[in-house]
Amino acid sequence: MNFLRRLLSLKTETEDPLPQGALPASSGDYITQLSSGANLVEGKSTWQHTETNKDNLDIMLKCCEAELKTMETAEVVAAPFYFERAAILLRKAKQYDQEIAICERYLHAVEAYYSSVAKVYEADVRKGPRFKAIEARVTKARLVRERAQDA
Repeated sequence: MNFLRRLLSLKTETEDPLPQGALPASSGDYITQLSSGANLVEGKSTWQHTETNKDNLDIMLKCCEAELKTMETAEVVAAPFYFERAAILLRKAKQYDQEIAICERYLHAVEAYYSSVAKVYEADVRKGPRFKAIEARVTKARLVRERAQDA
């Protein structure tokens, strides 16, 4: 069943149920329900951390994990934002191996998603600028790591 059909047929079983036929307030709420809360980090949806915690490496890494779990449970592709932010913060911290690892983990997860779950009519994030930026980071991070090791 595709994502939109699941959203429209979603029935809540929360402590405070919505009136019959009512849907959650936002797409983030939909995804939280579809993923059984897999997209929650410290009690908030991952998207709620984009502005307030974008410079917090620990939170961004937790968001990466939550996005990967959400991709598995809700069958929606993981948002690249968190992986790019984590890679940027890891580069600033001179943790090049971890930067490469988080980028490669995202790239492999997205490739696996599109080879097994994605539908023909679904937008392909691999064609977007953030995905391409993450791809490019891997090569650049390897070069920076080599230079740092030679110094």
